[in-house]
Amino acid sequence: MGESPAPEELGWNLFQDDGEADEAFGKSSLLSSQSLSPPHPHNDSLRFFTDAELDATPVERESLKRHTRLYGLFFKELSVEIRFMDSQATLRRRTGYWGYRIISTMAILLDLSINLLPQLYRRWACSVAEDFTYKEKYCDGIGQKSTTQIYNEQTDYFWKIYFPVVAGWAIVGTIVHRIIHKYGRHKAYAMLAICFLYTALMLFFIVILTVEGKCVDWPMSVALIMIMLQCSFVLFSGTSSFVLQLASSVILLAAYGITYSVCSLELAEQHGDESAERSILRIAYPFCIMILLVFYLLMLAGSFFRERRERMQFLQRITIGSQHQEIIRQKTQNTELQKKLLNNMLPAVIVDQLQQTNFAIQSWDQLRSMSKRHHGVCILFAELEGFAAFSSQVHPSGVMEYLNDLFQVFDGLCDSYDVYKVETVGDQYVAAVGVVTGCMHNEEVDAEGDSCGGIMDWESSLHASSVSNTQQMIGFAKAIMKGFNLVSLPESEVSPALRIGIHTGPCMSGIVGTKNFRFCLFGDTMNTAARMEQKGTAACVHTTQDVVDLVPDERWEKLAKMEVKGKGSMQTYLLRLPSMADEEFEGGDNIASVVASVSKREYENPFFLQSKDDDGSDRLEEVSSAEVLDVGSGPSVYQDIQPVSDAVYAEHTKWFGLCFKKLHIERAFLDGQARQGKIIVFVGYGLFAFVLAFDYLYAYLYGRVIGSICGDPALLEICYVIVGPSSKTIAEAIAAWGDLPALEKYQYLSGVSLLSLTPGLAAIIAGILPIGCFLHWFTHQYKYVKRKYWATLLVILVNFVLATLMILNLFLFVADLLKAQKAFSVLMVLGIILLFFSGTPCVPYVCWWILLSILYYALMVPAFLKYQSLLQNGNASVVLIIASSDFVVFSLTIFWMGIFLVVGSYFNDKTSRKRFLLRVLMVKQQNQIIREKSRNERIQRHFLENILPANVVEKLQRRQLRKQRGLRMTLRKSFKSSISQRHFGVGMLYADLVGFTSFCKQVDPFSVMVFLNDLFEVFDGLCDDFNMYVIETVGDCYVATVGVVTGEQTVQDVSITDSMPKTSTASRTNAKDLVSFAKAMVWGSRQVKKPVLDTPALLRVGLHTGSCISGIIGTRNFKFSLLGDDVTIAAAMEKTGVPDCIHASEDVVKLVPEERWEKCKVHEAAVQSVRSFLLSV
Repeated sequence: MGESPAPEELGWNLFQDDGEADEAFGKSSLLSSQSLSPPHPHNDSLRFFTDAELDATPVERESLKRHTRLYGLFFKELSVEIRFMDSQATLRRRTGYWGYRIISTMAILLDLSINLLPQLYRRWACSVAEDFTYKEKYCDGIGQKSTTQIYNEQTDYFWKIYFPVVAGWAIVGTIVHRIIHKYGRHKAYAMLAICFLYTALMLFFIVILTVEGKCVDWPMSVALIMIMLQCSFVLFSGTSSFVLQLASSVILLAAYGITYSVCSLELAEQHGDESAERSILRIAYPFCIMILLVFYLLMLAGSFFRERRERMQFLQRITIGSQHQEIIRQKTQNTELQKKLLNNMLPAVIVDQLQQTNFAIQSWDQLRSMSKRHHGVCILFAELEGFAAFSSQVHPSGVMEYLNDLFQVFDGLCDSYDVYKVETVGDQYVAAVGVVTGCMHNEEVDAEGDSCGGIMDWESSLHASSVSNTQQMIGFAKAIMKGFNLVSLPESEVSPALRIGIHTGPCMSGIVGTKNFRFCLFGDTMNTAARMEQKGTAACVHTTQDVVDLVPDERWEKLAKMEVKGKGSMQTYLLRLPSMADEEFEGGDNIASVVASVSKREYENPFFLQSKDDDGSDRLEEVSSAEVLDVGSGPSVYQDIQPVSDAVYAEHTKWFGLCFKKLHIERAFLDGQARQGKIIVFVGYGLFAFVLAFDYLYAYLYGRVIGSICGDPALLEICYVIVGPSSKTIAEAIAAWGDLPALEKYQYLSGVSLLSLTPGLAAIIAGILPIGCFLHWFTHQYKYVKRKYWATLLVILVNFVLATLMILNLFLFVADLLKAQKAFSVLMVLGIILLFFSGTPCVPYVCWWILLSILYYALMVPAFLKYQSLLQNGNASVVLIIASSDFVVFSLTIFWMGIFLVVGSYFNDKTSRKRFLLRVLMVKQQNQIIREKSRNERIQRHFLENILPANVVEKLQRRQLRKQRGLRMTLRKSFKSSISQRHFGVGMLYADLVGFTSFCKQVDPFSVMVFLNDLFEVFDGLCDDFNMYVIETVGDCYVATVGVVTGEQTVQDVSITDSMPKTSTASRTNAKDLVSFAKAMVWGSRQVKKPVLDTPALLRVGLHTGSCISGIIGTRNFKFSLLGDDVTIAAAMEKTGVPDCIHASEDVVKLVPEERWEKCKVHEAAVQSVRSFLLSV
């Protein structure tokens, strides 16, 4: 798929009006080229955005599995993986800059939270508290220090070492990030650089705190720094790769464990194995590593599922884009094929003009704009003499094959002599030079039908053009005569001969009819050229004095003056071609090559087009989604469009990009997010249950550590300070663990655990989790819940209830001084699960944090004040001061972490909304292209079907498509599956105007054309009423049938000659429609007046019924033609008819005996004697 433009280049405002919502484009339309009509805008928008394109269906999960490996973490093709990583890096480019800024700011805030404020509180507590155990050791003179002294002590190292390193790190990262995105070929390197920089910074903090000599205090300080930096890395670095985050996490956790071992050995060497310092480290480390493991587990799980979802969305975008491009390609191809067919039937200038008006003649002004007067035009009529007798002795399929070969030779010679083929009528071939090709002198026609062209030098320019055009046409006449002699004839007793007539003069061109549009020439020049051909001699060119005067150098043979119908006495000339030597034919080699190409009998001619594939299938190959998305086709297939710019995003959103401007679009986005998170919510519930179970395992192992340390009387004081008053009880419980009842065991585990769930709360949570899972499943499965974002709201509610219950439990039912640490753990666990495993937008997530923060601080402040009261009232202790200090540290940490996660939610939500807007704009652009191309396709096809039958148009398009794909097939002699078909029970009508030649002589050609359009429009309007199909209009002749394309059809393959189907019922029905249509035509013609003469248009109508063969003849200006003896009889009925009456054969009368037929006479047609009848209307 080619690279698509950025959406801002499209210049669209998606939300200008509610009525501009996108057209529904679901699964079915992805593989269909049919156009869709837009329903109600709001419902339509929701239908579109909540359908399969935003939902991860099983098919798409299977597609992800098929195109990826290692649980969907890598695409199988390296080029595809690179493109995906590049698109992710590009989308999160600005997020990376924000990450560096946030880390620099948070470094200062963390130093205040972890170092400065706790020390200031410690100084205050030591100054107000009376003597208590370990006061001297704990306070260590801090009560006598000033705030400035404490600030300098705590921040001196930070400003000298930490902050310069962090600031330099941020500057280097920003520069590298910018260079890669501006100059790098692959933007994914930016993610590698970020991963390296973040990991290096965290390793720096781990190492520097150890080197600084804080082995006793470093576990909690480093753990909080690692949590903050990892959170920033996942949320703000712009690195969405799970593998990079996993690698960084493994390195850091390994470094954390190694550092613990180093510190433990160092303390053992300095103070001994059982020293208080080493025991403090042994007690603090399990608690910190538990927090880190839970945090990293949730972060990595969220990152894993987020990346899988993004890879699935990438495949969805590629699939949708590829399918859209395939539809656009097919529709473009169809439109081009249809236009190519139109250009084969009409001049390109006329096609372009019709295309501007949707291929409809809407006014006389438009008709006049397509009508032109032409001067110096040379017109040729060529016809086969003896064709009727020849066709009576040859099978119709052989006749059509011969005509096709002959006219294909003529068509091939048109370019060589700059000749435009006007039309073919049966065995007659009409061409012109000076209308579309040659030296043209064209003039527009004004409202009165007069010329309105520019001033021309008539004496020089027009004469020169007439000479040039006539010379070209004579050369063409010689060429087609030689080509005629080279085309092989079927076996027959009669051999037809070619007769040619030429005349040069002015004429008019224009479009005639509303059905079976035809580009026609009118004027005396056309009539004269036709008469020259009719009065001509076989193997000769018959022409007028005007032609001889223009080209006097030819070997003209002067004839005696002859009477010409409508012209009177005329002096004419012959040019006998057979007597001329072959070398006198210009372009003789070209003629031979054209004939040779025809003799190969390949499927270059639409008449010989196969409509079936080799396997007999009657359909073209369809491109499935699997074929469109070709993994092995390399990078050209996988192209992701550029993300929307901030300006475009701001144009479509409000509230800092947190909400789309239109409510129905916002609902659609939320619904799509809920559908995408349908499965991952269950993963979130499962992870929460796993954390609870893991917490109990941690509690047991941590209790064993406490028991081993606090069981030693020498370390009991240390345990009292670090663990609290319950340390001795815990040690005793662990020692007698096997003898304790289950409830007591649970109570001890709950007291030591990170979350401290009471038995009652554990039971409530055990009930809430399955209820939440069921409600989520029910919301997505229940068909009456149309808006699936209710599932997201339910997840938020369940998460909020769990967090509320657990915080209330800590402050109201748990007698533990370390409430702040445990509340921090609760909020981090549930906050991360809600962020990564629910699809919650930013605004509800902010509300969740605000409400729970209010709850936490509302419960924390009274507890903190209570501790201060105890300190001031003489109940001070080290444990109380440490617990109060923890309130300060973790309350601030909760605040900063809440900001971290909220800002991360903002960036995630903004990224999701940009992706959503990206898909909307991409699909909107492609849908608009598809709609426009579908409209053009329908218009052109409708126009084509006004010229050719619908099934023929379809087959011709298939032929062109196969030709483009390089599928050239050899002709089968049996003509199986070709366009040619034999029809039985067909009613045929020929109608001609009485006195048309003399009428043309008296009236301006433009008025003649307008008159014919009026008359034929009446006839065309009657066709649908009587199931008639217009075959062609030739000048004033109107040919229509019933039983070929319309009416009761009995069709047989042309290769079948030994049987004839039963057609009695069909023949009778078609004959009734035929006679009724003929009567309506006669009545209608009487209502149309001839211009100038103001007399009614009288018709001669000839009818016959029988069989015929249909097909396409030629390759230029080809037309749907009928051949056969019965067609010839129908034409004879019209020629020998009576004005204003219907002249029908006996076969028609037998089928429609109820009409008032009058016997006429027996006519000797070229094929047989026919008794005829007259019907007065």
